[in-house]
Amino acid sequence: MKKPCPFCNKNTSDILEHIRFSHDISSVEEFNEKLAKLESRKVQQQAYGDYVLELQAKEKKGEISAEDYRRLITEWINQHKT
Repeated sequence: MKKPCPFCNKNTSDILEHIRFSHDISSVEEFNEKLAKLESRKVQQQAYGDYVLELQAKEKKGEISAEDYRRLITEWINQHKT
C-alpha cells in the first residue's frame, strides 16, 4: 500500500527508502527535527492566511485603507521572518 511522504506528498510503497534517499534523512532525530520544522511552517502559513483574510475584511468594510493593508502585511512579514 502506497503512503504519501510528509515532506513532498509523493506516494511511495517504501516510505523509509524514499525518505532516506530523496530527502537525505538518516536518523529518527533528523526526521523528527525536519518534521517539526515542516509543521511549524504550516502553522505560520495558516496564521498568515488568517491575518490576510482579516485585513481584507477590514479593508472591504472601510476600516483600513489599501495603504494600511500593505503596511500591516509588510509589518507582519518582517515580524515573523524565520
